[in-house]
Amino acid sequence: MKALLLSVILIAPFLLHAKDFNKLISKRHKEAEELLEADWFKNELKKSIAKSEKFDLSEIKERNKQILESSRPCFSQTDTKENYPIVVFLSFAAPTSLWLEYSESLEKVEGAIVVRGLPNDSFQAFANKIFKLRKKGVRVPISLDPKLFEKHNIEFYPTIMSISEDKVDKISGSISLEYALELFARQEENP
Repeated sequence: MKALLLSVILIAPFLLHAKDFNKLISKRHKEAEELLEADWFKNELKKSIAKSEKFDLSEIKERNKQILESSRPCFSQTDTKENYPIVVFLSFAAPTSLWLEYSESLEKVEGAIVVRGLPNDSFQAFANKIFKLRKKGVRVPISLDPKLFEKHNIEFYPTIMSISEDKVDKISGSISLEYALELFARQEENP
């Protein structure tokens, strides 16, 4: 008897709450039906449908075309080292100012920026990043080449690497490309 009384005491509030909940659901259902019948709601719905029918996809198509064009150098089938004598290994986490600085310098020596992988493992995110960088002025090729990172044990960003037939020089740290090339030249003079 004591157990039955205890269960009634514990369950009773939930039963009352369930009853209140059912009343609330009925009330909301009735409000929704009234809303669907209201003239102002029907007019707003018609306006919304009319706007969506006039929606112009040409802007979206143009933006997608620009993203594709700006990222085209990234999907080269040839090995990065065969195409560019100087590469800068960089991360999308680096500030835009650093991307711009290296872009301007690499343009003069026909170099490229190399990234290891896709941001958030997404080609869409990759294309968006490239598009934003292009809009801000980064004009050099950006290559997606994780094998080059592995081959040269690149662990730090930025790393500048000079690639020639018989020699590879590299230096890590946020230094200018010009200074890195000076250091490489000095190393050649004094091996």
